[in-house]
Order: sequence, then C-alpha cells, then structure tokens
Amino acid sequence: MYEELVKTLRSDCMLYLFADKLVATHFETAANAIEDLKKQLDRYDDYIKLNGEVIERLTKKVKELKGNEGIDMEVTDKEATEICKDALYHYGISNQTSKAIEEMSELTKEICKWKEGADNKAQIIEEMTDVYIMLKQMVIYFDCLTEIYQMRNKKLKRLKTRIFEEENP
Repeated sequence: MYEELVKTLRSDCMLYLFADKLVATHFETAANAIEDLKKQLDRYDDYIKLNGEVIERLTKKVKELKGNEGIDMEVTDKEATEICKDALYHYGISNQTSKAIEEMSELTKEICKWKEGADNKAQIIEEMTDVYIMLKQMVIYFDCLTEIYQMRNKKLKRLKTRIFEEENP
C-alpha cells in the first residue's frame, strides 16, 4: 500500500512538474528547465519520504489503538517496566511476591514434567515468561538491577572457570 502510494505521488508530481516546466516561458533553454525539474523532483522525493514515514507512524499507532484484535503488539522494554511498576502499585508487593513464588512453582512443575518425558516446551516457555515478568517486578521493588548485573558477571566468570577446569584437569 505504501509503495503504491509513493509511486502514485511521484508519478503525479513528475507529470505536473514536467507540464508546468514545458509551458514556462522564463527559462531560456530546455536544459535549464530539465535541471530545475530534477531539483524539484529531489525535493518531492524528500516530501514523499517524509509522508511515507508519517503514514508508517500512523499505521503503527492504529495498530496500537486496535489493541488485542489479532494484532501482535510489541511492548518495549520501557513499556514493560512501566507495566510492572503499575502491577506492583495496583496489587502490592505482598501479593506480587506470593505471585512470584506461585509462578516459580509452576515453572518447576513443568520442568519436572519435561524431565519425565513430556512434550511441553510451550508450557515451559509460558511459565518462564511469567517468572521473568515477576522477577522484573522484584528487581524494580528491590531496586537492585546494578547488583544483579554485578552478581551475574561474578557467577558467569565462576562458571566459565569451572568449565575450563573440568575440561582441562
């Protein structure tokens, strides 16, 4: 749709400019008229590009406004953080810590089923997502993102060392 609109706009602009320039009497030569036409087409290309970007932004906004009508909406990291803050405020930390424990328990249950031979990858992914969202809320509440990154780095380095030592006795 967008590409057709751009082609139509560009074609209409070219025809209009060409006709306008051919009848213009203030140009001494056809070469000057053609050069001016090229410059104006470049400006119209910029205009079309700008309008294309506006159309894309409007299309994205319409999709956002439609909500859950079968449109897969992207949630940015910033929006996810805001949603988690809203959940903490709305439900309270006591309820959310209980919910975090519940979600971790459900993930544990699905992993145990998988270890016993169940084909439940989709359920594991769903429960991992729930745990991830709850952990994000805990990080926000305890304001500990920096500490988590520091601890993660320490533990990953330790894991790397262990693997190396086990592979190279």
